[in-house]
Amino acid sequence: MALTEDQQAQMDMQQAAQITTQAVEGAKHRKMEAIRIAQSLLVENRRLKTASDAVDLSASAVTAMAAEILTYVEG
Repeated sequence: MALTEDQQAQMDMQQAAQITTQAVEGAKHRKMEAIRIAQSLLVENRRLKTASDAVDLSASAVTAMAAEILTYVEG
């Protein structure tokens, strides 16, 4: 049985919404993974420094490093 034009339009809209949702979720996943990698790198870098050179890690340092990672990967 063929779909009417309205039914087809509704199906197309639902499919487009689903694709958009998947893209948003994928972007969130990539950002979270970049944050995990950035945190790991910063913790390891801090661990390798001497006590006098080590500085406390901040959320802004982690997010800045994550942004650099995302720029590198997506660029």
